[in-house]
Amino acid sequence: MPLMPRATIDPTTATNNWGAGVSNGAAKWADGYAHPKRNPFDPSVINPDAWQNGVSTPQAKTRYASKLAAVNQDVVLTTVNGVGKQKFAAAGTNKKGNVQTFMSNFLPKVASSLSQLNSQNPKGPRGSNIQRAVAWATLMAATRGTNN
Repeated sequence: MPLMPRATIDPTTATNNWGAGVSNGAAKWADGYAHPKRNPFDPSVINPDAWQNGVSTPQAKTRYASKLAAVNQDVVLTTVNGVGKQKFAAAGTNKKGNVQTFMSNFLPKVASSLSQLNSQNPKGPRGSNIQRAVAWATLMAATRGTNN
């Protein structure tokens, strides 16, 4: 029997898979939080200028940098490994309704966009796939704000 590519992903199946993954992933989430690629509380990597693009006052910029640098990371990790893990795991059940709504709206758009992508930007030799990636990102960006 030949491979049968699926044209669509069932939103309910996707939601259930998401819920199970989240519920079972609390320890992995906590470990990832405790071992980031860069420490967001390290003064040498805090970028107040980038953050200030979203705020209106110079005082907010100064306060942002000083408050992040003053975070007690031991307290943060205690929270992450305690109630944080519990809340993360519970989200696999508690947030399923929201995820189902999103999946029901978004996955048909993914299927339609993939069909369009395959007809207009088929996979090709190395290098040509950059245009395919840009086309895919553009198609997905067009759905922003319309998926819930």
